[in-house]
Amino acid sequence: MTHYLKNNKSGFTMIELLVSLAIFSVVIVGMVEVFGSSFRSYAVQGDLVDLQQNLRIAKSMIERDLRMTGSQVSDNFNMMGKEEVIPITFANGGTGSSDKLTIEYIDWAEGCGTNTSSLQSCDSLPMLLLADKFLATSSTNFSIADNDDDDNTNLAVEGWDEGCFCGGTEYESPKFGFMALIIDAEDSNKTGTFVVTGVTPHKKDSTVANGPNAKFDLNQNGSIDSGETFDNKLVNDFSENSTIRFFHPEFAKAATYELTKEGALLRNDVPIAENVEDLQFAFCGDFDEDGTADCPADTTKGEWIYKDSQLESKTDDDGNTYMDLSDDNKENVRFIHISILGKTENTHGEKISGKRPALGDHPGSSSEDHYRRRLIQSTIQLRNIAL
Repeated sequence: MTHYLKNNKSGFTMIELLVSLAIFSVVIVGMVEVFGSSFRSYAVQGDLVDLQQNLRIAKSMIERDLRMTGSQVSDNFNMMGKEEVIPITFANGGTGSSDKLTIEYIDWAEGCGTNTSSLQSCDSLPMLLLADKFLATSSTNFSIADNDDDDNTNLAVEGWDEGCFCGGTEYESPKFGFMALIIDAEDSNKTGTFVVTGVTPHKKDSTVANGPNAKFDLNQNGSIDSGETFDNKLVNDFSENSTIRFFHPEFAKAATYELTKEGALLRNDVPIAENVEDLQFAFCGDFDEDGTADCPADTTKGEWIYKDSQLESKTDDDGNTYMDLSDDNKENVRFIHISILGKTENTHGEKISGKRPALGDHPGSSSEDHYRRRLIQSTIQLRNIAL
């Protein structure tokens, strides 16, 4: 039997290959486009998450300080050698840049630090109550009331006569020379600092001394400098049952918030957030002193103060001028509105339309820059000023 071999020429023609490559190319291009779009979206979302986290951290820090503004300080309160403590110092950036705000207060939670002494921590000393009925106007000594005298023993100064430790310094009995803060019982905005120079406990009517020309090394440099000598008899001007607490300069806090040209938001010169584009503050209060703070929702209208025309010119210690709230208005501020504007670290293509918007009295930019932005705002009530 004769067998014939069939010539088998199976395979793809050139046309089939070209068509397959064309289809494959279309699929690949589509996949690349989808992948690229997903990657760009992921990058944008990552930048936005980082930005929002930065802004939230900055906002929470500013809010915390604002809620403490003015706590335990008043016009006659001496802190860190200053003649007067002003809880709010505002430098308006106007139409040219961002605002700057300094907040001052007393933070009792600061504590005396790690105790390396056998003495007790000074921040554990009990609060004292002034007994006005025993106070002689000519005397540098004053009496302390006893809250519970059922057993005929005055425990009010328990611990005060034994000395204590705070901020790396030991205050040993009977030589004292540590500071105390007094808050008036009838006017919580009346406070003062004085130096305790002696404590004499009795079963009844314990006394505390505020001797003449008492000194305290505020800056802890080992010597008494200008502003570190305190008047005696300061306590004589306070009402009965005024409270007296141990005070150390480290309890005094000043927080300054400002923005650098590079977009770093600083708290006392320490960066707390990056890629911040604008920082603005507005103030509302009882400026007509009718007992009500009239604050409309729109921070650019009504009782809100936020621009140069509503402020007055002042000069700082370095001779620089700035626009600040008037002293009278500072006493009557009840709310502060915060605006923090941030932008993503990177641009995200020409398809993203973006420009810095107007905020407060700072005009917006007219040029596109293709950044994504987020604005975070908050209004905080100041509970420690002129209550």
